[in-house]
Amino acid sequence: MCFQLAKANMDLGNISAAVTTLAAGAEYAGRINAQNTRLLFSLSQAMALLIQRNFDVADVILKEVGAILENAEQSGLALTSTEILSLKVFHHVLQVAEFYLAGSYQVGSAEPQTTPLLLQAAHSAGRAERRQYKQHGGDVSVDEHTAAVPVSVRG
Repeated sequence: MCFQLAKANMDLGNISAAVTTLAAGAEYAGRINAQNTRLLFSLSQAMALLIQRNFDVADVILKEVGAILENAEQSGLALTSTEILSLKVFHHVLQVAEFYLAGSYQVGSAEPQTTPLLLQAAHSAGRAERRQYKQHGGDVSVDEHTAAVPVSVRG
């Protein structure tokens, strides 16, 4: 319901109300220990803040969520590897968006700085896919040039 209300506010151009609704959703999801939902609300809130060009607050949320996701597997959060991967991809996309929207780049210099983010996302995706294939008895070969993207599955 909160996501629908936030979307309606965004559609009406009331980004501040959407941010407030998403923050309330994140807080409630945290109270009932729905970690995946809490992180989705937080990332959605950061996205709305980026649209609003409120980079300082968005950056705080992205750093908080990034730290949680970085330690998600070790901390015992009730998230599957697929949920963690999906949240990490969403997080990386927002980091790149923040980088571009904040104007933290100069023409010609953006690619070298965003490449590590994209490689990290590809590497995370590749690890999750290899784990999934191995769990189902498959054999994964990896293209050494892409470092983590499975190119064939045998099994």
